[in-house]
Amino acid sequence: MFTRSLFLFFILSSACAAQGQKQSYKVIENVRIKLDDGTQLAGHLSYPASGERVPVLFRFNCYARLTDLAANAFIFQLATNLGYAYAEIYTRGSGGSTGSVAPFEHDAGDVRQVIDWLSKQTWCNGEVAMGGGSYLGYTQWAAMKNPHPALKTIVPMVAAAPGKDFPILNGISMNYSLRWLSFFGAPYVNDNTVNDSVAWRQLYNAHYRQGLRSLDLDSLKGKRNATYQQWLAHPTFDSYWSSKLPSAAEFRKINIPVLSITGYFDSDQRGAMYYYNMHQRNNPDNRHYLLIGPYDHFTGQNAKHFSRYHYYRFDSIAYVNKVMLSAQWYNHVLKNGPMPEVIKDRVNVYVIGDGWRHAPSLSAMAKDTLKFHIGKESLSVKRQPASVLPLKFDARSIADTLGANYTYRGALSFNDEFPLPVDGNENYLRQTPLLIFDSPVFEKPFDLIGSPVATLYLSATDIRDADIELQYYEVTAEGKSYPLSLMTQRLSMADDRKKQLLKEREVRRFHLDNAYFMGKRIAKGSRIRLTFRIINEAATQKNYGSGKDVFKETRRDAKTGLLKIHSGHSYHSSVYIPGSSIGQ
Repeated sequence: MFTRSLFLFFILSSACAAQGQKQSYKVIENVRIKLDDGTQLAGHLSYPASGERVPVLFRFNCYARLTDLAANAFIFQLATNLGYAYAEIYTRGSGGSTGSVAPFEHDAGDVRQVIDWLSKQTWCNGEVAMGGGSYLGYTQWAAMKNPHPALKTIVPMVAAAPGKDFPILNGISMNYSLRWLSFFGAPYVNDNTVNDSVAWRQLYNAHYRQGLRSLDLDSLKGKRNATYQQWLAHPTFDSYWSSKLPSAAEFRKINIPVLSITGYFDSDQRGAMYYYNMHQRNNPDNRHYLLIGPYDHFTGQNAKHFSRYHYYRFDSIAYVNKVMLSAQWYNHVLKNGPMPEVIKDRVNVYVIGDGWRHAPSLSAMAKDTLKFHIGKESLSVKRQPASVLPLKFDARSIADTLGANYTYRGALSFNDEFPLPVDGNENYLRQTPLLIFDSPVFEKPFDLIGSPVATLYLSATDIRDADIELQYYEVTAEGKSYPLSLMTQRLSMADDRKKQLLKEREVRRFHLDNAYFMGKRIAKGSRIRLTFRIINEAATQKNYGSGKDVFKETRRDAKTGLLKIHSGHSYHSSVYIPGSSIGQ
C-alpha cells in the first residue's frame, strides 16, 4: 500500500475541461469540521463562485503534504469548469486535523460525519461522490459500512483492505508495514524517510540475518511503534480487523454505483478484489463495475502508462487515464452523462496479447477452466500415480537477499526494497529448495482470465508451521518465463480466522484460492509452470516453524524438517487455470 501522492484526483487534459471561459471559484484554505467527539478535521475545498449548488467530489486523505493546497489549484479550476465542488479533508492527526494518527481506526465513523457536513453546505446540491486510491480507496469502503444517503457513488482504486491484504496477506505479515507507518511521524508526511529504499532494505536484512523477533523490527529502526506492535498482536482476521471493513450484511445494503480499479501488478490487488468479490457474493443485484489491466499500484490510480514489466511490453491500447475515467464516471452517475467508453459491461479486463474483454461477470468471461493434476515434476491432464514430493524446511538457513542474484519476483507483489528486474530473466530457478511442475505444451492459444487455484494435500515432518509460495508462469517455446500469478500462504492461517498448526505426518488438504488475478493469452507452444517453495527472505516476517506465535519467534526457535506434497489415488493435488479456450 505504497503511495507517493503522485495521483492528482482531477488532472484532466484540456479536452476534458469544459469549453469556453474559465469559471470563477472560491476556496476555503483551512476547512475545520468538528466531529461528535470534539475532534476537528482540517482540509481545503473549492466551489463555484456563481452560487450554483453542485455535487462535491471528496477525497478522505491520510497523506497530508505542505504542497497540497498549491498543487490543487489546477484541480479547483477544472472541478469548477465541470460543475463540481472539490474537497480534500485529512484524517485524524494528518495535516491540520486534530487527534492522533491511528490508521483504519476511526475512518468509518469520521467519513460519514464529513459527508454529512459537506452535503449541508449552501454550495452543495446534497450529492457527494468519493474517489482516490490505496488508503484513499479504503476510506471509500469504510464509508460504506454505514453509508450516508448523500453519498451517490465511489471510485476506489487499488484499494487496501486492512487485515486482508495489508499489513497481512494470507496470514503472512509484511515488514513493509513499518515503512508505511513512517509516513506518519509528523502531521505532514516525511517522504524522504519513506522513500529511502536502500535504508529500509538494510534494516530488513539486518533484522533477518540476526534472527530477531518481528516484535523487535521497530526497535532496530530506533523507536518502538505502538501501531506496528498492535498489528502484530492480531495475526488472524479477528474482530480487530473485521470491524474496519463492511460486513456481509453491510455489503448486502450497498446499492450505489461502484467503479473498482486495480491491476495485475498492484500490491493491493487482493484488497480491491476482496471488496469486489464480497459485494458480488452478498448482493447479486449490486451496481458494481470492475476495470483491471496491466497496471501497478501507481498506474492503477493515475494518468500514467505502465509500458513494461519483466518480459512484458504493453501497447497503448492498454492505457486508460484513470483520472479522466473517474471524471467520466462522475458525469455518468451524477449528471446522466454517457457511460465511459472503456466500461462496456460490468467486468472489463485487458487480456495481455489480445486486448479488452467485456462481460457481465467474471464467470461469464472465463467460461473454461483447465485442471492439471500434480505429479512428479509435471502438471498433467490425467490423474497421476501416487507420489510424495518432499521439500526441505530449514529455518536456520539465510537466503542471499543482498546479492545480485536476488532478482526474481519475491513473496511480495510490490517490494522496491528488493527491486524486480526491468528485463526478463529466469533467476527464479536459482531458488533452493524449489519444486517445479510443468504442464504439457499448449497446442492452441488459451486466455488465462482470473486467479489460478491450487488444491494441495500436504504433510509435515518435525515442523508445526510454514509459509509457502506458489508462482505461476507462462514458459514460451523460446524459454522465456512470464510471471502470471502469485499465491503465498501461512499454512497455520489457511482459515484466516483461527490458527491451526500442522500435525506430525498428518495429510491435510489446503485450498489456495487467493492468488493474483491475471489476464493473458497463453500462446500456442507455451506451457504453464508452477513453482513451489518455502518463503525465506527478509521482506516478510520469518516463520521458523516452531508453532509459536510467529511474531515472537527468533532463530533459537528455528526448526528443520520436511514439507511434502501428496498426489495420486485419494490425494488429488491439482491446479485450476480459469480462462477461455481460443479456436473452439
